[in-house]
Amino acid sequence: MKLDHRGRLWIGTDAGAARLRGNRIEVLPETRGRAATGIASSQGGGRGEVTVVTGAGEIIRYREQAEGEGRGASSSINLSTPNMAVVKLDPGANPLLKSPKQSSATLPPPAVTSGPSGDWLIGSSGRGLLINSANDLREASTKTPRPYFISSIYDDGERVWLAEQASARAGGLWFWKDGALARTSFEAGALTAVYGGDGELWVGSTTQGAFLLGFENGDVKRVEHLTFDNTGGGLRSDRINAIFRDREGVVWFGSDRGVCRYDRSSFRASTVSNHPQSNFTRVMLNTSGGETWLGTNRGLFKLA
Repeated sequence: MKLDHRGRLWIGTDAGAARLRGNRIEVLPETRGRAATGIASSQGGGRGEVTVVTGAGEIIRYREQAEGEGRGASSSINLSTPNMAVVKLDPGANPLLKSPKQSSATLPPPAVTSGPSGDWLIGSSGRGLLINSANDLREASTKTPRPYFISSIYDDGERVWLAEQASARAGGLWFWKDGALARTSFEAGALTAVYGGDGELWVGSTTQGAFLLGFENGDVKRVEHLTFDNTGGGLRSDRINAIFRDREGVVWFGSDRGVCRYDRSSFRASTVSNHPQSNFTRVMLNTSGGETWLGTNRGLFKLA
C-alpha cells in the first residue's frame, strides 16, 4: 500500500492493483489477474508517479499527465484512471526480469521504492537490486558477494537498506551507497522488513522478532531486540511481516498474529477480527491524518 501525491491509497492484492478514491475502488487493468507484489510512490515533477511490480515479473509505472501532454510509444491511457500515462516493462523485452537459471521463469519482485535520483529501486527474487530509469533496467551490482533475494527496501537518505530472505531461515542485512553494496555483520536469520526514520533503523525477521539498530563505523549494532517473550506478549509474534514508523516516532509491527504499536514505553495491540487470516498482517500504512490501514490475508482493514 502507498499514498500518492494527492493522498489517494493504492492497494496491491493477489489479483492485481487498485486505487481507492473516496469510497470507490478503481481497478488497474494492466495488473488484472496478477499479484501486485509491491507499490511505491514518488513526488516526481510535481505530478507524482506510482510504480507497481507484479508476480509476473512486470514493472508498471503510472504518472499523472498534464492536460494536452503527448504520449510516448511505450505509454498508454489507463481507462479506469483518466489522464494517467502508463509505462510497462515486462520479462519478454527485459531479460533481467527473468530467472538467471531458467530463462522461461520470471522473477517476481517483492519490493520497490523510489530512488534518490528519480529512478526506481527494485528488489528481485534472484538478481538482487535492480535500478529502473525510464525504459532502462540494470543490476545495481554484478559483483559478488551480493544479496540475490531481497524482501524489503528502505532509503534513509544516505544509504539504501536491503533486507535479504535467501531461504526460510537464511538472510542478511545489506546497504547500497555510492554504487557499492556492503553486507553488515547483523545476523538474525531470514529478514522480512526494514524501515526507519530520524536516525533509527528497524528490522523484522521470520523467527527472531524485531530489532532496533544503530549505524556507526561502517556497520550496524543492536540497540534493542523485541520478541514475544521479552515483551510479555506485547509484540504479538516473533514473525514480523511489516514495520512502519509514523511521524510521532511510534513504531508499528505487523505480524502473523495481528498488529501492535510501540512508543518506547509500552505496547498496544490490535486484533482485527476473530478470524486468524484477518490478523495475518502483510503490509501497513499510517496516513498523515492518523488513519492506519492494514493489508491482511483476508483483505483491507482500517483500524478504528
